[in-house]
Amino acid sequence: MEDLRRDVTVPMVFMTHANVVFSYGMDWFLSRAAEVGMSGLILPDVPFEEKEEFATTCRKYGLELVPLIAPTSVGAH
Repeated sequence: MEDLRRDVTVPMVFMTHANVVFSYGMDWFLSRAAEVGMSGLILPDVPFEEKEEFATTCRKYGLELVPLIAPTSVGAH
């Protein structure tokens, strides 16, 4: 991953599921993502109203949490 990041200048994000992040440990996963040059994280299975748990830890490592919002999401209408 580090080799790819040297050649790619646009922001890159990981898209995975919350259970993957939890299985590795949120701090380990997000710190490693930051180390390899990721800019953020997309977790499509995390409801918008529950995103802050991940957003806080993402900010700790300089990452953005990119929320996916559907028309049925709380506060999206």
